Amino acid sequence: MNPTTDSTVYSRFGETARYVINTPEGHLVVPKLTVLDGEGNEIESEGSPAIWSEFFLNPPTEKLNEEVVALNKTLQTLREQIYVAGKEHRGMDKEIEARRARITQHEQLATLDKYLTQGISHYVSVSYGRVEILAKENTKSEYSRDAFKLLTLYGDTKGNLSWRLDQYADGSGGSRVLVYPACSLEEAKEIVEHVFEEKWKGWRTGAGEDFHWVDSYIGSAKKLGYPIPEDVLAFSKEKAIKTHSASVEKMEKDLEAAKETLEKIRAS
Repeated sequence: MNPTTDSTVYSRFGETARYVINTPEGHLVVPKLTVLDGEGNEIESEGSPAIWSEFFLNPPTEKLNEEVVALNKTLQTLREQIYVAGKEHRGMDKEIEARRARITQHEQLATLDKYLTQGISHYVSVSYGRVEILAKENTKSEYSRDAFKLLTLYGDTKGNLSWRLDQYADGSGGSRVLVYPACSLEEAKEIVEHVFEEKWKGWRTGAGEDFHWVDSYIGSAKKLGYPIPEDVLAFSKEKAIKTHSASVEKMEKDLEAAKETLEKIRAS
């Protein structure tokens, strides 16, 4: 019984292998394996070289006994289960990647993910020209020591999303302040800087919706230690001059009218 190199041989238990050579330790063979590819199809593969003490040129009778048949059925069942589990796992990976892509595409949804993982530490609030940095720990509801004020995500018809901090934990009360959540004090400071830059830019281009709150924003910038552009200060000064000039002009007209009335009363 002398097999040639690369011929197929069998073990007592029905295993197949490619014969290599006879050695003092035994017969050197390379086991042949049947594995599943990514689509669940069986493909032939080779395992690591092994030493067999005996082999058969033809499948032995033992291969067909009930024990081996049962083991082969169990092996096939396990292979099918591995394939199904792998398919489910690949499906879950794709779903997770799709969810991550949707989240990262929208900044506010990314912020929601941070909030759910307890990553939010500060808020930047913007209300009527007043800009403040609030530590999350200082935003507890006025009537509950254990509950924070409700943070709500709002959307408009254009698909824009923004955050509002309610007055109470249950969302009641009429006060809902625009806020920008941050994961650190440093990030909050960067957000504040961005808020001021957007306001200055809006007034320069005439697109500022809070045009009449310029003095309040300037006051907030001074309080928080942020620089104020010269043209914004000049605009504020010009606005103040126009406003007070109009008030003075009105008062002067009212004064003249009052004098005329007084003269008429004296002459009557």
